[in-house]
Amino acid sequence: MEADVDAMEAVLPRALARFPQAHEVDFSGLLVKWQRQYVGLVWGGRRFVYGNYFPIDDTNKLAEWRRRPMIVCDGGAPFFGAVFDVAAKRITRIDFNGSIG
Repeated sequence: MEADVDAMEAVLPRALARFPQAHEVDFSGLLVKWQRQYVGLVWGGRRFVYGNYFPIDDTNKLAEWRRRPMIVCDGGAPFFGAVFDVAAKRITRIDFNGSIG
């Protein structure tokens, strides 16, 4: 699965650029400034990787992220999830968290 995650991370910045919500956030340095959680999925016989992305938290409020799925309500565009089709080597979906207001 590590090679699948590497392939996903290689195409993610370009995929993000296609979404208007991504223009609200400076995603440069994405793989350095964001924590990530990954899970492998099989859907309809096809392999996918789901990535859950959220900014690095220096305050330790998100300290449980290594043990539990990170769930954030109204975090805004910096919090997003992406689905990667392993065979097609492309991001098939990106969903951004809501925002207050």
